[in-house]
Amino acid sequence: MTQVLELQFATTDGKTTTLSIDAPKPNITVTEIQQAMATIMAKNVFTGQGGALSASRELVL
Repeated sequence: MTQVLELQFATTDGKTTTLSIDAPKPNITVTEIQQAMATIMAKNVFTGQGGALSASRELVL
């Protein structure tokens, strides 16, 4: 069964948005995921109707 990594972020409008990643690398660590989430927010990789990503909320593997 394929794993899905879900990254949940707060947006500048106070909403929550989720980024789902199919088949993340095996043995990925929480630290690596948190670093990736911080990079995504710092570089404004994704924006949408809820505004820019402003904080990480949760990760689910």
